Amino acid sequence: MLIHLFKKEPIPKKVPYNLQIEINKLKKSKDKLGCLKKAHKTITSKFHGGKFLPYVNLFQLFEENPKRLWNKASYLDCVHLNYLLRILLIKSGFFTEEDIKLKITAGYLFFPHQYLKIKINKKFIDVDCWGYKYGKDIGKHCNTFNC
Repeated sequence: MLIHLFKKEPIPKKVPYNLQIEINKLKKSKDKLGCLKKAHKTITSKFHGGKFLPYVNLFQLFEENPKRLWNKASYLDCVHLNYLLRILLIKSGFFTEEDIKLKITAGYLFFPHQYLKIKINKKFIDVDCWGYKYGKDIGKHCNTFNC
């Protein structure tokens, strides 16, 4: 998954049962923004980022299996959080790959950091689930100087 810092990991055709349960809830959303907010809450309630944790969990960066990622306890790096969020959003039927852009910035201590730009009403907004722990709600993202 580390290589996917700069490229989108393909969305799986079949998703794990527990992830599908969350997708089914998102399908009941009224619109794209409602779906995004629910998906963001799902990810940020289950997982969190951490400034030094990518260094401690280095081997986790190579995990690509959505089932194993979804079953992890609490910490995931930015790339995995974004991958799971993309799965939720695209499988909900409200979003397409064209609605979601990967963005890279220099994160804490200049470690590369990935966040998303998601299209809502003809406008792209920043979404950084990893940065949520540091006060970055929908519309904001982390970089070297603000996380």
